[in-house]
Amino acid sequence: MKDTAGKDIELTDALKWKGTKDDGLTLKNECEAKIGNAYYATLADAFAAANKTGDTVIELLDDINMTGKNWTPVSVDGNHGQGVITLNGNGKTITGLSAPLFAGGFAGKSGIVIKDLTIADADIDGTTNDLGIGAFINCVDSMTRIELDNCHLKNSKIVSTGGARVGGLIGWTSGYNKPNDGPVDTKVTLTNCSVEDVTIEAKGSVGGLIGHAGANPATYHTITGCTVKDSTLKCTETGKSWRVGDLVGTANVGQVTVDAATSASQNILTQGNADPKSPKTASSAVKRSAQTVL
Repeated sequence: MKDTAGKDIELTDALKWKGTKDDGLTLKNECEAKIGNAYYATLADAFAAANKTGDTVIELLDDINMTGKNWTPVSVDGNHGQGVITLNGNGKTITGLSAPLFAGGFAGKSGIVIKDLTIADADIDGTTNDLGIGAFINCVDSMTRIELDNCHLKNSKIVSTGGARVGGLIGWTSGYNKPNDGPVDTKVTLTNCSVEDVTIEAKGSVGGLIGHAGANPATYHTITGCTVKDSTLKCTETGKSWRVGDLVGTANVGQVTVDAATSASQNILTQGNADPKSPKTASSAVKRSAQTVL
């Protein structure tokens, strides 16, 4: 079949089910995403069709309103050969998510790349997750490539009562440095991203961008040109030192490099009955054991 521009396209099962094959296909109105020349009625359909043994590039075609709808976070199974999933947001906005966009992934040559995407009005409530929660990615475990470029979280709320580490963008990250079946250097790059007017509350570490950065020494983070502003970040666990930061809640091991262009302002940071002295800088909640370059 051809689209309105006369180009050959592939009708997916989801579109056939909607009856668009015989009714005339208007791509702008009917499809949320595409992979190559294959168009998908929903973004979930596109993720389900991703290559299970290689890389996939998904193009978002329109804004998506998920208010009142269920979303299952996407997992990237590098342990069984899945590669890098790239989501090109093309300046679109996903509104009303009740769960993170990606669950994350594990091992192999897997990765997640997200470009030019805004998540707005998300309301994420995590009661059972005790590892990591982020609006874009929950957990990064031994994945080679994680990139968020021009990604934004706005007017949203993330609450965790299960003990998870929570970040506005990414919850928890780890590489893998055992020589017998590794190592896997995990490189996390955040470029020109922002978190604005967001409330995060959790028992674990809380960061505007990343909750817990580096559960293994083979984890390398580069944060450039990012902004966290007008947000409320709260760790509810008592009896601990500060585990809240404008940018990163806890930098455990590995490396976190923050470019001078990154900024944080007008945020409220609180933690249980910790020392009432507020962190002095945007990265003051970073543990001394981490290598942090400012």
